[in-house]
Amino acid sequence: MMPQDLKDPNFVLFWKNYGNIIVPIVTFLLGFFTQFFFMSKKDRFDASERLQQHVQKLQNDHNDAYEKYTSVMGKVINKDGKLDVNDFIRISTSGENYFRTVKSISEAILEGNFKKSTIKDVLSPLVRDALHVLPIHYDKLLEIAEKNNFDGQKKLNKENYRSLYLVAEKYPEES
Repeated sequence: MMPQDLKDPNFVLFWKNYGNIIVPIVTFLLGFFTQFFFMSKKDRFDASERLQQHVQKLQNDHNDAYEKYTSVMGKVINKDGKLDVNDFIRISTSGENYFRTVKSISEAILEGNFKKSTIKDVLSPLVRDALHVLPIHYDKLLEIAEKNNFDGQKKLNKENYRSLYLVAEKYPEES
């Protein structure tokens, strides 16, 4: 582009209309690529370490929620006598906490925050396992609701767990 082109009315009009959009985009891209290409070995190690800590936290949160959920389910299944509203609430609450934790794992996977090997070997199996438990969870809630003649959330709405199904589809179980 020659200096006389800068005085062209079309260029001036274009710059006036789009300059305030182009400059931030170009600045962002330059900053991103500069950071990416000039990251020190220590910075790369620190970024990798943060990702590993994030995976570990997700696993710990999952394990805690799963343990609480299975404990409640075990007590309810082994309970003598009629299951009541309190059992429904315990299952519903612990299940909601467990499935919320799995949802956060699946959303992090879909955001692309982790290495493929971590997703494949560590995180996606947790999501697939939850998908196997999900219908059982809702069947048990329905059973308790019907036996006690009250309305509860009776049907599994797959749309509420869309991210889990997307992860299972994107990272299928290998035979």
